[in-house]
Amino acid sequence: MEESTKIILGAIVSFTILVIGVILKYTFSRKEEYLRKKEELKIQAYSDFIRSVSIMGIKSKTNSQDSETYSSLLDAKNRLSIYGSTEVIKAIAELWRTGPVFDSPEKINKYVQIIQLMRKENFKSKTTVDANDISQLIFSMDVKEELKQ
Repeated sequence: MEESTKIILGAIVSFTILVIGVILKYTFSRKEEYLRKKEELKIQAYSDFIRSVSIMGIKSKTNSQDSETYSSLLDAKNRLSIYGSTEVIKAIAELWRTGPVFDSPEKINKYVQIIQLMRKENFKSKTTVDANDISQLIFSMDVKEELKQ
């Protein structure tokens, strides 16, 4: 093989490898961006759901109705049905079947468990936050003590 043919062949191989590398990088970065956006939408849906339910809980204590809060909750529930994990959707559906009012320690406990599921899923950590700490933060009471009474 001539020297000039080797140089041209080497250039073609190098260029081909470069093109393949660019295509692979583009493909992987698009997939990574898609997964990151999907995760953001899921976290936002979880956050909106928790915020709306919390507002409803406060307003139910004062017998106040707010269509904006219910609209926000409905929107969050719709996004949860798309982006939420199977475990979170099942837990929320189970809680919602008993009604949206947190009028018993059992319902509060189920709600706290939903938050723990969301945290576990989003932080992918082996550490968990104690149910009493979450309950105290949201409802100003320790759920386990309430269940004992």
